Amino acid sequence: MKTETQWDFEKATMNITYPEFMAYLRQEAGSTVSTIGQKSRFRLEVLADSLRFTIPNGRKRNESLPWVELFCELFNKRQSFKTSDYPEEANSSYMLALARDFLKAKIE
Repeated sequence: MKTETQWDFEKATMNITYPEFMAYLRQEAGSTVSTIGQKSRFRLEVLADSLRFTIPNGRKRNESLPWVELFCELFNKRQSFKTSDYPEEANSSYMLALARDFLKAKIE
């Protein structure tokens, strides 16, 4: 079994559907996630109208659910885990980490 650093997420070419992604995020709510670069960790919360990312210093960032749905569409088109490929997404490092974990869960 590959470790976190060995998993080749660049080769993942799976699509993310908004309903499946949200079901996964609700299941993972409260968990701590590492960004793809492993430089930051955040805690995921799923609120009624948004996702909330809390970093260790307590700072919180929200992502509206309509933007989460748009992220799924953008990811499906771009198939990229590079934050620079999502200039319209302020929380791309968090969203890409969640996408990585979602896709890993689907194939393992």
